[in-house]
Amino acid sequence: MSPTELRPWPADPVSAWAQAVAAPAAKSRYGERPSIRPLDEIAADVRGQRVFVPAVALVFTVVGAILVGGLLVGVFPLSGRSTSAGVQWFAGVVLLIVGPALWLGHRQWRKYEERQGFPPARGVLCEIYPTSFHIGDGDGWCLTSVAIDARTPDEQVSRIATAFRIWLARLEADKEADSAAKNAWNSGFRRRIINAFASDEIFGPEASGGYLVRGTARRSRWALLLDWREPEAPAYPMRNALVIPVDQAQG
Repeated sequence: MSPTELRPWPADPVSAWAQAVAAPAAKSRYGERPSIRPLDEIAADVRGQRVFVPAVALVFTVVGAILVGGLLVGVFPLSGRSTSAGVQWFAGVVLLIVGPALWLGHRQWRKYEERQGFPPARGVLCEIYPTSFHIGDGDGWCLTSVAIDARTPDEQVSRIATAFRIWLARLEADKEADSAAKNAWNSGFRRRIINAFASDEIFGPEASGGYLVRGTARRSRWALLLDWREPEAPAYPMRNALVIPVDQAQG
């Protein structure tokens, strides 16, 4: 999709932008932008935090060893039933297979990443404005926020915030449009989860400077959109970015 092609979002976001442009400036800024560490340093920290896979692998292996070992020495099954013993044998063996497999897979992936190296991280420090619009997130739902690039001029900030307010209110008032917007979000999924849609992708090329992002910043009014991977949609390089709380970006 080129920058001039708009995803078919419902509730006429283009007219919402026109209304925002005609409206008087109303949005005030949060104040002085916080300072953050170098982007590559933050990205390295985020990658290093992916330690849950080895931890899960260790738990699986230990639990599997306890189950199988207990059966071998006669501690299990506690109920004395053959059915219970069969279930515990199955669970123990599966955990003993899955645990080491997870650990080896994670280790090989980390080695691959180290060999390949990483392109320079790219990031956008944003002011965050929570919304009531929610999207699918696994088996549940996730709220969204409007994120506005801290470098955006004041007049454009007001327009972006107003356009999102108008458009999201239309979605809230129209269940069919709301459902269509959720489907439009999910229809862009390829290999990676979509975390941000640029405002110019929704409202048109004049609306650059903002994003509709997955999640909210509960502890701060600021967040960093960060990615170090090659973008799936080069025209919109922050679409798969992670939303990092500003306190994590500050160190």
